[in-house]
Amino acid sequence: MKPLSSSNFLKGVGLLLLVGFIFWVDQVTGYEVSVFPFYFLPLISATWSFGRTGGLVMGLLIVVGLTGIDLSTSRPYSHEWIRYENAGSRLIVLLVIVGLVAAYRRSLDAHRERLAALEKLLTICPGCGQIAGSDGRWYAASNYNAMREKEAYCVCPQCEAARRNP
Repeated sequence: MKPLSSSNFLKGVGLLLLVGFIFWVDQVTGYEVSVFPFYFLPLISATWSFGRTGGLVMGLLIVVGLTGIDLSTSRPYSHEWIRYENAGSRLIVLLVIVGLVAAYRRSLDAHRERLAALEKLLTICPGCGQIAGSDGRWYAASNYNAMREKEAYCVCPQCEAARRNP
């Protein structure tokens, strides 16, 4: 397990304080005013910063806190199980959000890694963004792509022969 850096620690404390503030607002406004969507901000931030596990922990904390608020207000329900069904519904919504944010983050990281690998294949000037060609000359990115377009889609002789003679 990776040690927690001081910036991540401060970020975690800030997210907990934000959730505490939203709990307070939720308690003060009562059950007639829903602030549930505001819990998405710390949930998404925790998932983005600390991964799926951080998002799951934050989601569980939010659901436990909301259930505690619900119990403390003595809000009348026609059946007691409705209180816990509401908690389950909230948990499902929060878990879906965690899953979507975590999947988006993994996809973004994979694309960044792929882009970094592709950038290693080309020599790019950091000042102007021109690309060094195999002939030693420098080309603007738009010209380089147009120049390489024919080469990028060439077919090897065996595949060409197979394509012509099926």
